[in-house]
Amino acid sequence: MLLNEKALRGMIEFTLLHNTDTADDIRAFARMAREGGYATAYVMPCFSGLMAKELAGSSTLAGGAVSFPTGSDPLSVKVEATRWHVSVGAGEIDYVINLNMLKSGDYDFIAEEARQIIRAAEGRPVKAIIEVTLLTDEEIRKVSKCLMDAGVDYIKTGTGTQPNPTTVEHVRAIHEAVGSGCKIKAAGGIRTLDTVVEMIRLGVTRFGISWKSAVAILDELKARWPEGIEI
Repeated sequence: MLLNEKALRGMIEFTLLHNTDTADDIRAFARMAREGGYATAYVMPCFSGLMAKELAGSSTLAGGAVSFPTGSDPLSVKVEATRWHVSVGAGEIDYVINLNMLKSGDYDFIAEEARQIIRAAEGRPVKAIIEVTLLTDEEIRKVSKCLMDAGVDYIKTGTGTQPNPTTVEHVRAIHEAVGSGCKIKAAGGIRTLDTVVEMIRLGVTRFGISWKSAVAILDELKARWPEGIEI
């Protein structure tokens, strides 16, 4: 594939996720996401409906963040939150898996949680966030295979709230587990173009990147490879 500015914008999921964000911040952020042609825009759940309205008619979808950032909500709450996001116009769902159950070794719960959220999403793409920096490589591979078999559309590496960043090796572990059977979204501390290129080569098709970092990476791509780079 030719990775140029337009192609990369279409792979980036723009995020603005601060406790201090205001409705005016969301409107300005929606305008940037819409005009930039980004894949999806994510904001704090209380603003999901506003974001969906602001993005209506554009190619950029409003995403719904479920059980962000801990994943510890009861399953019934996650299911209801998914339904709520759908009702206010979310085009995609990102949910944090129950890491406590994963660490307890209850992969049956992880699979059932995924299946119920997928049903509640009513056909919208579902991304399961596994928070790779809190897992061993073995856990990453095992939960990725479990979630792929349960039917999620994407394995997502992290929420971006952990102190350590998602690395190429984390993505490699997911890719080894799922191959081409499930898409991969990389998120959490991705700050450089070189990292993005390496991850695309391992099968990543979406990136969750804060708006400042996204703009910096796009500027770097234009400066280094104005015509794009073949990957």
